[in-house]
Amino acid sequence: MIRIFQVGTIVFWLGTIGWLAKTIWTPDKTELVEVDLRRPVSSFFAWNDTTSMVLLESGKKLGEIQVAGFSENKNGDPAGFSLTVILNGEVPPTIMGTFARCLFHFDRDLSLNHSDLIFRMPSNNLKILASVAGKQQVTNAEVNLNGARIFSFNSATPTSQLPSVESIFKASPEVNSVLGQMGDPSTWKWQLKAFRGNHHFHGKKLPIYLLKLNLEQFNQTIRLYLSESGEPLKLETDMGFEAVSEMLAPIKR
Repeated sequence: MIRIFQVGTIVFWLGTIGWLAKTIWTPDKTELVEVDLRRPVSSFFAWNDTTSMVLLESGKKLGEIQVAGFSENKNGDPAGFSLTVILNGEVPPTIMGTFARCLFHFDRDLSLNHSDLIFRMPSNNLKILASVAGKQQVTNAEVNLNGARIFSFNSATPTSQLPSVESIFKASPEVNSVLGQMGDPSTWKWQLKAFRGNHHFHGKKLPIYLLKLNLEQFNQTIRLYLSESGEPLKLETDMGFEAVSEMLAPIKR
């Protein structure tokens, strides 16, 4: 009887250790339920704050990202968000210091109301400004090189300057190659879905929203994880690039 009790105790102990090991090293798969896209989007706009993220490629720091969401205010300004990217990490000298900032405003039905873009590449003294506004989505854009405007465009009053930009692109084999791979934007197919559930971040399970953008044209998926309150936590891509909230995973500098 004592022998049976000893064997039973050992079996129970080994089973308990095995269960703990499985729980720690192979946690249960995340269970996600598809939800209305407006739920995480509204949560993000209501978040109304700014978060800092680290831009990585295969664990190597490329730069920093600032994401800010804001809800409709008393002045009637629509909800929206801004995205700022600065390349100041382990990048080639030709793109070091590159800065890009996008600002998007949306109406209550989540249709785009207005957007602005500013892009600067100090090494080439290049600056690009662009905006899309109004129900007609009027596009304005200009390109400045070495302090001189080399291109300007307004979709409401098209000019003859547009072909010159095409010639600039075609003059660069690298840019022309990329454009060729991208194909005609009007043929692009994409799908955006939203999910709600739990996700493990460094062993800690957190309730999250997940936005999944499938880009069929490029066979790529972009995944954005938001907290329940709408704060961006992590951005993943199939290309090896990711952005992680500094609060979630601080990076030593």
